Amino acid sequence: MIQAVDKSGKALTSVDYQGISYTQPKGPTLVTTLFNALVKNPIIVGLVVLILLVIVLWLVISSIRSRSMTGTPILQANMPGSVKPASQLPLNQTPIVPRKAAAPPAAPLQQTVSAPVSVPTATLRIIESADPGWAGKTCIISRLPFNIGRQGCDLTIENDRSISHIHAKIAYDERQRVFTITDISRNGVLLAGVRIPRETPVRLPPGAVIGLGPKTTAIFEVNPPRQ
Repeated sequence: MIQAVDKSGKALTSVDYQGISYTQPKGPTLVTTLFNALVKNPIIVGLVVLILLVIVLWLVISSIRSRSMTGTPILQANMPGSVKPASQLPLNQTPIVPRKAAAPPAAPLQQTVSAPVSVPTATLRIIESADPGWAGKTCIISRLPFNIGRQGCDLTIENDRSISHIHAKIAYDERQRVFTITDISRNGVLLAGVRIPRETPVRLPPGAVIGLGPKTTAIFEVNPPRQ
């Protein structure tokens, strides 16, 4: 029987057919439902495709990085100078460790030895003094520095009271190869009649006239060094 109803469900008419059976139609499957939903929403389709591409790209990059860090077993075995782990060696074989190249021997240090400086022989000739024991005598400058004074000096002039205990000092400048004289007295040292600065080395040329105070005068003489 076929029955027609209105919107409220009230029967309007009905017809009875003999020999006819009703079969309820089948609903859409899950795959069909998903496909229809994806077709109706292309944004979702794009997001799914993008996620799949990101996953595939990440897997490819991870595989390439792992190979570049570890290398394949075949390449590692054939690389020159590669050393197998001890666990992969036979029991009767000792692991081979590459030896480092020996450092070259250090060069011997070169020592520079300067030639000894030959100091010429010098003398002091006393031409006048308040000490009569030294007037007209010559004193050899036997060592340097050479001290001149009234007590305990290399040249000691005891009886001239104008001379200080240590009056002057004669030295040799090896760099400039000249003699020098330094005034360390109270009454001063004259060189060619001019008083020199106190406690300051002054060049002493051969033949210089030295005034030791007001009463003693000497001449400085130099003999050339022996060849």
